[in-house]
Amino acid sequence: MGMENLKRWHWMIIGLLFGAMFGGTRVFWRDVSDNVERSYDRNQFAEYIDRGMEVQKLVLHPDIDGQEWISGEWYKLEGGRQMGARLRPQRAGSTQPAQVRPGAWVKFVLLAADTSSKRPIYQKPVTAKEYRDELAANYPQAKPQLVYKFAWWEVPKYTVAMYAAGGFVLVGVIWPTIINVLTGAGFGRQKQEVDDYDLSRFKGVVEPEVLAAAMPRDDQALLDLNAKMEADVADMMVTSNLSDIERENEEEEQAIKQLQMQKMDAVETDAEKADREAREYKGEFYPVAKPTVHKDAKH
Repeated sequence: MGMENLKRWHWMIIGLLFGAMFGGTRVFWRDVSDNVERSYDRNQFAEYIDRGMEVQKLVLHPDIDGQEWISGEWYKLEGGRQMGARLRPQRAGSTQPAQVRPGAWVKFVLLAADTSSKRPIYQKPVTAKEYRDELAANYPQAKPQLVYKFAWWEVPKYTVAMYAAGGFVLVGVIWPTIINVLTGAGFGRQKQEVDDYDLSRFKGVVEPEVLAAAMPRDDQALLDLNAKMEADVADMMVTSNLSDIERENEEEEQAIKQLQMQKMDAVETDAEKADREAREYKGEFYPVAKPTVHKDAKH
């Protein structure tokens, strides 16, 4: 069966399977440290926050092998000094807005919690939330920057579900529509008619002997009764056919007799014909036969 003969529900199933497989691969190979410039541990991050490093867009990622990572962006200054405040300090009594120092936002990751056996000895097995609360208490000036959101879309079950839904839409809905449009425009093979005649509707004939052997006693009695009724009906049909034949023969004989009688009535003897011609008729409008008068009759 060619691609053009696949039905839409086939594509939907294919899209679900491929989407779920791709989502499972993403979960298995999940790594938050890809495409980042720096990675920190908790002590390093606390030190840079103390030195005035500004951060934004913090995201807490789900646990990966007992490790909780926080990703975000930090402001990197241009020139030799990479660490420092993004805004220039203002003079006392200045009415001018604070100016931004030249630089750019770059990505980083922070190992906020590690409950695995590979964690350094000096790190306590605290959660990422507890570490964030500890930073906010020790560095109040950085508390507004330490707000993060949880990456729920990276939870394995949600990841697989989203990729499966995406495969369903792309492969099961959009792709069949594109194929139908291209096929209708003549850019592909036309769909072949599939002979889906259902031969299972026809069942083989079971011999009466086999059926009788497979039936219980009550069913066998019912089968015998049906056979007797069928035989009686057949005899009635034969009798009815014989009666019809006899009736047709009688009607034919009566018709022949009637034709013979009509023919006999139509035949006229010579004497009757001479007598009919010798008769005299009278009457002005309707002919009436005159009585025959014999001349030699005596009065």
